[in-house]
Amino acid sequence: MQTIPEEIVERTWKKMADLPFEKMPKLINAMQKEQPVLVAFLMGMSHDDLNRAERELQFYLGAVVWQIMRQGTPPPKRVHEKKMDELIERTEKMAEFLMGESDVDFVNSSITIFENHNQRHVLRYVVEALFEDEEEFEDEEEEDDEVEEQPDFMDKLYQISRYERAKARAEIAAGEEKEDDENDDGNEDEVRSRMKGIIFLNLKTAIEALDQ
Repeated sequence: MQTIPEEIVERTWKKMADLPFEKMPKLINAMQKEQPVLVAFLMGMSHDDLNRAERELQFYLGAVVWQIMRQGTPPPKRVHEKKMDELIERTEKMAEFLMGESDVDFVNSSITIFENHNQRHVLRYVVEALFEDEEEFEDEEEEDDEVEEQPDFMDKLYQISRYERAKARAEIAAGEEKEDDENDDGNEDEVRSRMKGIIFLNLKTAIEALDQ
């Protein structure tokens, strides 16, 4: 598939944001018929770390990604289980590699991955959507210059990964499973910042599954 232009990504994102709630079931049914394996992945019980709000956010963003990718040239083929399994394994290996890098090497590797990704504009908007409610990242009204916008994007991508890296290092040091945060994990209606790394990686996998 050719790289989807940024203007198509932004236009589709806004269209989905304005979609009336009553039309969502019809869209979900269409997605289920067209990409059942992708829907199963986004809603799968294998995402045990995610609470209800996080699962809902992941599925909604996945539906937006699906709508964007449908406008690609050529349009995406139906995703099969074998392909999805291969991509999940590749994403897990990439995450393990990045978590083992130093902070400087991680930033450099992330920039390289982003710049060389065939659907970098879709990836960028996924990151923006995940952080749209974060107070520490204020909207910047800059010129549409990809080079100038990249540092802000990479700051957000680094912030996402920081939770995953810290969690992995804590588990290794303790030699046991990460304990749930009593004050954080009890609220099923709140998207936890530290889980956005998992959501991002899952959506990156979804993008790559559709990018055929």
